[in-house]
Amino acid sequence: MPKTLIYDPKNDQLRPQNTVMAPVEAYSSPIRFPRTLSRGTARKGSLETVETKGGWIHPGTNLNITDDDYEYIGKHPVGSELIARGSLRVVEPTLAEGQTITETTRDYSEKDAIDLIRNSNDLDWLQQSERKEERPVLLRNLAKRIIELKAVNGRS
Repeated sequence: MPKTLIYDPKNDQLRPQNTVMAPVEAYSSPIRFPRTLSRGTARKGSLETVETKGGWIHPGTNLNITDDDYEYIGKHPVGSELIARGSLRVVEPTLAEGQTITETTRDYSEKDAIDLIRNSNDLDWLQQSERKEERPVLLRNLAKRIIELKAVNGRS
């Protein structure tokens, strides 16, 4: 089952924390954990194509991280350090037996859903969650975050 991760660069000691000295990209850029899939079949001495795979981990909520990618991130030196420091954490769905996954905030406990909403920049996911959510606290948080993102993006 795909993982949901929250990446909080504030806990990442590998990134600059001084916003006066460092550009915003230094602490807000995504991290990639690439891995080689194939080296190609080129002859020795020639340039060969190297195929890589690996997703990006963006600051905030990261939805649908595959189990393979998460396993690789957990074994990667940078990834394991981020997990150990609490900069990167997995948020697991809490579904009752027989309940199907909706891929919205309904799949998570109230506390985890609030964390996902606060850290999400995915307007489509937030709007989909708002349509399916029934808990008043989460509906308020969703509405507030949607308004914030629309304001930043210049939408009404």
